[in-house]
Amino acid sequence: MRIEYVTWPLMAVMMAGWAWLQYRKGDLSDKQYLWFSLMMIGGQVGGSIDCYAKDNLGMVFVQIYFMLFTLWGAFQRYRDIRDKNSAAVCD
Repeated sequence: MRIEYVTWPLMAVMMAGWAWLQYRKGDLSDKQYLWFSLMMIGGQVGGSIDCYAKDNLGMVFVQIYFMLFTLWGAFQRYRDIRDKNSAAVCD
């Protein structure tokens, strides 16, 4: 099986997530943002695999950097959701 059958659909999911964000003009609910983050991470995994298969380790590190950046944003948003929910319970 060719690697492109795995990596390209993953990257297509990332592009769909990016198009969704643009369509919504950057205004995503908390739950939508977490889905967007998963879509982006999926594409970054696909990009990393594709770059690794083509012996382009420099781009693998770039993809890992973007993946960590995306994970950090998702973690921050998740923490905000958790804080909002705990504040609502305390009110």
